[in-house]
Amino acid sequence: MINIWFWIYNIFIIPLMKSGSLVVSLWNNKVYTGLKGRKGLFKQLESELKQFTQNHPRFWIHNSSMGEFEQAKPIIKQLKKEFPDSFIIVTFFSPSGYEHSHNYKEADKLSYIPFDSYFGARKFVKIVKPDLAIMIKYDLWPNHLWYLFKKKIPVLLVNASVRPSVLKGKGLLRKFFISIYNRFDAILTISSDAKDFLSEVLKKTERIIITGDTRYDQVLNIAESAEKVTKNLRKFIEGTKCLVAGSTWPSDEKHLIPALKKVFSDDIDFCVILVPHEPTKEHIAKLQNQLTENNLRYKRISQLDGTSNADFDVLIVDIVGILASLYALADLTYVGGSFYQGIHSVLEPAAFGKPVIFGPKYTNSVEAVELLKNGGGVKVTNSMEIYNTLKSFLTSDNTMEKFGQRAGVFVKENQGATSRIIEIIKKYL
Repeated sequence: MINIWFWIYNIFIIPLMKSGSLVVSLWNNKVYTGLKGRKGLFKQLESELKQFTQNHPRFWIHNSSMGEFEQAKPIIKQLKKEFPDSFIIVTFFSPSGYEHSHNYKEADKLSYIPFDSYFGARKFVKIVKPDLAIMIKYDLWPNHLWYLFKKKIPVLLVNASVRPSVLKGKGLLRKFFISIYNRFDAILTISSDAKDFLSEVLKKTERIIITGDTRYDQVLNIAESAEKVTKNLRKFIEGTKCLVAGSTWPSDEKHLIPALKKVFSDDIDFCVILVPHEPTKEHIAKLQNQLTENNLRYKRISQLDGTSNADFDVLIVDIVGILASLYALADLTYVGGSFYQGIHSVLEPAAFGKPVIFGPKYTNSVEAVELLKNGGGVKVTNSMEIYNTLKSFLTSDNTMEKFGQRAGVFVKENQGATSRIIEIIKKYL
C-alpha cells in the first residue's frame, strides 16, 4: 500500500504543492521568505556539516514553527547533557520559526526542512546522516518519513496531539494519514485521550506510549531563567501591581482596553505590560491610537530610558521573543487569542504561579480547560467582566494568591515528560 500512496503523493500532490507555493509567494511574504530561505540549502548544509562528521549520536529534530520548537527545547537541552558529543540539527517548516531562532545555541545547526520531494528528502537525509529522527507534534512530511523508513532510521513522533479530523471517517485521506503514522517506530502522546484515539485507529498499541507534554518542562525552565530578561525592567514597576497581557490580538484589545480605562479611573494603583501577538508597525500604531482615545498613557519598550512607571499606564512590548519571561513581572495575567481564533499558551504565566484571565475561545487548549477546572484561571466574555475580574484581583491580595498558587501547582504536577522521552530515545540508539 505504501507504493500506491508514494506514487499518488509524488505524481499528483507534490507538483500541486510546488506550483501552488510559487504562485502564492507572489503576494504572500511568509511563503516568499520560506522559498527564498531554501535556495542553496543543500550546498549550505554540505559545507557547514563537515565539521560535525565525527559527532555521534546524530539527532534530527523537526518542528513546524516556534510553538513546536518550544516543545522541543527541553528535549534538545537534555540530549546535550546525556550525549555531549552528539550532533543535533533542528529544522523548521515555517519562516517565523526559523527566523526567530537564530540566537538559540543548544542545537548545532538550525535549518529549514527542504521541500518534501522524494529526491530532496533523500538528499537531506544523506547529508545529515541521522541516527534518530524526532518529529514534534503533527508536522509530518511523507517523503522524508518514507525515506527514513527505507533506510531503517528510527523515527519518533513526540508530543503527539493528533488532529482527529484527518483520521476520522472512512475516506482516502484517513487511509493516507494512517499509512504515514504507521511509519513511526514509536508515537509518544501528551495524554491518555491521544493514546486511546491513535490506538483505536492504528491498531498498534505497543508503539503508542503516554509520556506527557514537554511544554510543562519548558515553561518551568523559562521561569528559572527569566531574571536575565526581566532584571532591567523591574525598576519600572516597583511598588505597584502589574498585569501582563500576552499574545493579544485586536479582538482582545477591543475588550481589554476599555476595561483597563475603567480600572484606572477607579484610582487603583497598577500598571500594564501589553504584548501584542504580532507587533507590526500597523498593529502598534493602531494600539497607540486606542490607548490615546481611552486616555491611557503608554510607552514602547524599545523606547524606554530611565523613567519610572509613573510616566506610563501601559508599556507596549514592540519586540518579540521575551513574552514568556515577562510573565515573571506580573501579579496577574491575561492571555490573548481567546477573543480571536483560539487562546495562546496559558502554561507560560501559570508556571510563575500567576492567575490567568482569558476570553471565551479557549477550548482549543486542553491546558486552559484544565486550568479553569482547577481554579487557576478565569474566563471572561466582555469588557465589563474583564473590569470586574481585574478589580477583584487588584483589590484582594488573598484572592490573587490563591488563584496563582493553584495555577503553579497545576504546571508542576504535569512536569517530567522530557525525562520519560529521553529514556525511550535511548532504546533506539
